[in-house]
Formats: sequence, C-alpha cells, structure tokens
Amino acid sequence: MNIFPSLNVDKKSLRHWALQQRAQIPPAQRERRSFDLHRLLHEHPRFQAAQVLLLYGSMGSELNTWPLLRATLKLGRSLVLPRIDRDTLMLYRVRDLDTELGPPGLWGLREPLPHLCDPVRPETLDFVLVPGLLFDRRGGRLGYGGGYYDRLLPQASHAWRLALAFREQCVDEVPREPHDLPIHEGLNDAGTFFVTTEHP
Repeated sequence: MNIFPSLNVDKKSLRHWALQQRAQIPPAQRERRSFDLHRLLHEHPRFQAAQVLLLYGSMGSELNTWPLLRATLKLGRSLVLPRIDRDTLMLYRVRDLDTELGPPGLWGLREPLPHLCDPVRPETLDFVLVPGLLFDRRGGRLGYGGGYYDRLLPQASHAWRLALAFREQCVDEVPREPHDLPIHEGLNDAGTFFVTTEHP
C-alpha cells in the first residue's frame, strides 16, 4: 500500500498528491492495467449478478472505463450513467454511447443527454462503480471534492458499492468525516484490497 505524506495534510493537498501519483503511470501501462481491472470485474459475482449498474465514463488519467461500459451494454444489462445538475447527480439509462452522450463538458466528462435517456431512481440500482482518487483498507475513499457521490450513495441503499483502482491509489488510511459512506469492496490490479462484512 502507498503511504501519502500525512493524514494531517489537508484534503486539497492530498488530492493534488494523488493526481500526481496517477498521472505518473505511463499511458500504455495505464491501458494494460485498466484491461486487467476490467477482467477482474467481469469475473466478480456481484458484477455478474447485477442488472442495473451505475458506472462512469473515465476522464484524464483515470483507469479507462469505456470498454467496460460497452461490454455492459453487450451483456444486456441496464447501464446507468450520471449527469451533474448543480449539486446533484442525476442518473440516466444509456443504451447507445455514441448517440446518447453529449460532448465533453465539466472536467472533460461526457454526460447523458436527458432528452434521449430515461431517468433512473437511485434506489433501483443494485451495483455502483464508485470513482475516487484514493482508497483504503477500511472502505475509505477520497473523491474529487464535489461531494456528489457522498450525497448519492445513501439513496442507493440496495447497491453494492465497489471501486476499481490502480495500486498507486490504494493507501493505508484516507481521512474520513462522520457522514462519509464507505465502499463495500475495492479491487486494484493486484486483486482485492478491501471487502466489507456488510452485505446489502
């Protein structure tokens, strides 16, 4: 596990550090390791059993999730993607990634076009792939700072919350607030680094 400078460092500094760590992974290596993570997820029983999945389109130096999104559609599952609406994540079912997503917007995200996609209620989700910058062995997560998933996840109470991450994103401990909802499981390109005893 990586060790970042100190838990006493403010979250803004930790985010900067985490982005630097991830950006140092060479692009070709990032693609190869993303493929390894896709394979781990495809073999996972929770992913195989899920029918309504909230995933996300990757951006920047994140692991590449786009092949995962296309594979989910080919499997005939309900693919749900988020769209930022002020301080809320609105969820939409996407059936065609080529025609139902808008051009890159905030932070380079491609989001569902509401007039082409059906809205989805969070409580109908049974699997959530949770993005983040850092994760720890207790299910702690450091996000990008917008708080969108912190507000969304309590509404998706029946969903299994799983993170995919590069090894560089897995640390001993992440700063945690009382309201932070932990993930249930974390996979990195060395395997499972965290799994909870809690089962929704």
